[in-house]
Amino acid sequence: MANYATNIFYARTENKADLDKIEAFLDDTFDGFVNRHSDSVDAEFTSRWVYPEEEIDRLIASLEAKDKTYYKSLEKTNKKGQMSS
Repeated sequence: MANYATNIFYARTENKADLDKIEAFLDDTFDGFVNRHSDSVDAEFTSRWVYPEEEIDRLIASLEAKDKTYYKSLEKTNKKGQMSS
């Protein structure tokens, strides 16, 4: 059985084009839940083994207003039945 990480991602920006891009990227790249709000996007998705740092870095680099975008992420892994972050 493979180890999976649960990833929780949140981003907020006033740039609607960036919100569209974030929502589409998360929806297309990961199998999970993506919620769009007026000025933010939050998502929960799984990945194998570790946090998908390269993918998220690519997303952030592609944003028009990355310096005006707040984002955070949390990874939780299940090891021997216990959750850690």
